[in-house]
Amino acid sequence: MVYYGGRRLRCEYASTSARAPSVDTPVFVEPRLPPELFQPIVSFVTSRNTLYSLCLTSQTLRYYAERCLYSAISVPDASNAPLHVSFLGTITQNPRLARLVKEYYSLSIVVYQENPLWGLTKRALKAMTGLKVLVFRGFGGHPSGELLDFGDSGPPFQLQKLHWGNHSDERFMERILVQQGNSLRELSFECRPHPAPFPLQACPDLDCLYGNRAAIEALLPGRKVTRLSWVPELDDSNADPVVGLDKELSALRTLSFGGYFSRPKLELIAQFLERLEVLELVGLSYGEFSLLKNLPSLRELVFSLRWGIAQFPIPLKGRQQAVEELFKDCPKLTRVDVVHEWLHVEVDTIMYQRWERGGGEPRFLTRAEVREGRF
Repeated sequence: MVYYGGRRLRCEYASTSARAPSVDTPVFVEPRLPPELFQPIVSFVTSRNTLYSLCLTSQTLRYYAERCLYSAISVPDASNAPLHVSFLGTITQNPRLARLVKEYYSLSIVVYQENPLWGLTKRALKAMTGLKVLVFRGFGGHPSGELLDFGDSGPPFQLQKLHWGNHSDERFMERILVQQGNSLRELSFECRPHPAPFPLQACPDLDCLYGNRAAIEALLPGRKVTRLSWVPELDDSNADPVVGLDKELSALRTLSFGGYFSRPKLELIAQFLERLEVLELVGLSYGEFSLLKNLPSLRELVFSLRWGIAQFPIPLKGRQQAVEELFKDCPKLTRVDVVHEWLHVEVDTIMYQRWERGGGEPRFLTRAEVREGRF
């Protein structure tokens, strides 16, 4: 008897002559891996070329390799446009492969109404019936809502996460979000000022929202969002009071406040943030530092650099003392991250200093590490 990983494997005997085989002369046949091991083994393969080769090896390996090869498609820029055209052409001709796509990322590749990508993308999205994550930005952020407009029946998929990086698409997006029902949990979307909030049938179970002020005023009311990224646009009105969002803001656990353009002052919303545990301030306005002690649930705090502004929110000189004051004034605060250095390379490589309560000297992390699992 032969065992492999605790399982009994087949061991066959054969004879090279017509006479009965002897038990003393076994011929071992290569053991077969248990079927349930193929999936975890193939899932460790990261090379797309290797996955493609596995698809040509055997029917069994093809079954698992195709699922890894097509489950998440990411095309980060237009330099991969030919490959993208090839991928879209493949899945529009093969519905079986299209159904395997769970995540689709397309950034600044598709140009409005440009052939062949515009038409191919529309047909491919219609075929991706198993899609759960869609991250899409057309070239230049041009309005592209038509790609998701499939009439009264709506898109053939039910998304859990949608990052829509195109402006002026409110007319399409309001209807599309209603058609998505309660499946959507995470949404990134910017829009122009809207006459009224979106109907509650639009993503009623939304948990995470990224957007400008108009998007927040359209989508926050009546929903139980716990993670919010308030990313200002150039035309946002920062001085106007925040009206009618007291209950929704008080439900927040995580808030990233600010972006490239100037944001409202923290004092406009601080009084409502009674349950907020994690806060990122992009830039720091006069008087905001002293407001932080009024956030009763604050556990983690991040000070980030506002894009285009070279001045650090907390200067290097006196930073240690400032952080110690924060720990003193905010009894539940356990961690403070402060932007430390930016060499004007990739944004995710911006360096931060991290202080832990009672942890002594700070350690250094990248922006990607600071944001992971938080924002």
